Amino acid sequence: SKLLSAGTLTWKFLSCFVAFFCIDRFGRRVCFIVSGAGMAMCMVALAVATSFHDNYGASIAAAFFVYLFCFFTPIGFLGANFLYCTEVAPIRLRVAMASISTANHWLWNFAVAMITPVAINNIGYKYYIVYACIGSCIPITVYFLYPETKGRSLEELDTIFKDSPSVLGTVKYAKYKPMMTAEEVPYAKTSEHIHEEKV
Repeated sequence: SKLLSAGTLTWKFLSCFVAFFCIDRFGRRVCFIVSGAGMAMCMVALAVATSFHDNYGASIAAAFFVYLFCFFTPIGFLGANFLYCTEVAPIRLRVAMASISTANHWLWNFAVAMITPVAINNIGYKYYIVYACIGSCIPITVYFLYPETKGRSLEELDTIFKDSPSVLGTVKYAKYKPMMTAEEVPYAKTSEHIHEEKV
């Protein structure tokens, strides 16, 4: 078990490089959707595999899906999540929102670490179903509510959120809105700093 635990952390670290290469090639939305769907699938498989007690084949399958889960997690939620928060935040609130999102991330990690041993002892394999449900909500939420930020300037993203017709219409609005330079962004002309870099 010690070897497996050490291996999962090493594997998760190596899997972080997948996100490094995918975020700017495929976009943030794709990373979130693939990561969420992959994690949900792994949790379903873990629930099934761990429901068979004293079964060697099921134990091997469970270990495999733990490693597969550690592969999918960093794609969207050990890099892209922190990046996305700073991109969609209003410029004046960017530092505060980045701090809150980082604290939130690690507080939930702490909560999961404390709850998991108790939950496994009490409800066993059913505990994984909870995370399967949470993971399955991620692709749906991202598809309808998370506009793509790849290639957009920070001021341009501000205009997208300000000019969007509705909360549910933001994704579609961002999808069909042409890329703009910093000079073309109306809000950038009055802002204190103009960020010409693309996020």
